[in-house]
Amino acid sequence: MAIVSYNDIEKVVYDFDGIIYGGYIRDTMISKYYSELFYANGNKDKDFHNIKIAKSLSKRVLQPKDMDIFFKSKDISVSFIEELSTFGDIQKKINNDFTYTGIYSIIEHKQIILILENGNELMFDVSYPYKNTENECKDIEPPFNNLDMLCNGFIMDINGIRYSTTTGTYMDLLDNYQRKKEIARITLDIYECKTELTTIGGLKIEEPYIVGRIVKMMNRQFGWTIINTPFKFTHKCFTCKKCNEISYKGFKLGKNSYDRDCFYEKLYNCEFKRELHLKIDDELVVFV
Repeated sequence: MAIVSYNDIEKVVYDFDGIIYGGYIRDTMISKYYSELFYANGNKDKDFHNIKIAKSLSKRVLQPKDMDIFFKSKDISVSFIEELSTFGDIQKKINNDFTYTGIYSIIEHKQIILILENGNELMFDVSYPYKNTENECKDIEPPFNNLDMLCNGFIMDINGIRYSTTTGTYMDLLDNYQRKKEIARITLDIYECKTELTTIGGLKIEEPYIVGRIVKMMNRQFGWTIINTPFKFTHKCFTCKKCNEISYKGFKLGKNSYDRDCFYEKLYNCEFKRELHLKIDDELVVFV
């Protein structure tokens, strides 16, 4: 039977002892929660397309756009990709060998596209240890001590969903009770599309690139609130610093306030700057 969805791919990943991580897990958790809530409120399949009900209960049933997968060796990852090729054509998206591990170059990854028989495309980021780091990676798992946001700390293998033990954050240091308590808090935040940037880990090293990640999260289909950013969303009446127009919806950074679209434009201008201590209109932007 041909593969038609990411859900089908999960079974293939587990056949090769792979670990799924990143936004796919986050979106899966949100979709499962709101789907269960939808049916728990007495709705039936036929109600799923009712606009009013959909907006109130099932609006966050998301379709993942890609899947990040980790395998214990390059040989296993090659075998996995060969298995995928039996269901369609494999196309390398980007020959991107940047690591996910900050200053430690131990993880390699390849981005590929699986083009299905029906023309649909599934996108994957396949990661594995460099040849000379396999022993070093024996006890490591995604996100490789380099977690960016708390919502991205969940991973999934054949045994189900759990929180990673190698995030590079305070989560790795908690006792069992505190860890379970914190996981519950992070999970409830995820259901409300809220999360926090990590305060220890790789973000300290590559802080400027965080702007792009934040913009991406805020501009998703159901925008996320990043709780500990240096700017805050506001509904109060203010005059936009950029366009000088009166606005009731936007962001405040230091002493300056901006209309939503004007502030996004300011963020976009900083998205790919490679410099620490970013500034927007003389206000320092420090994310961690």
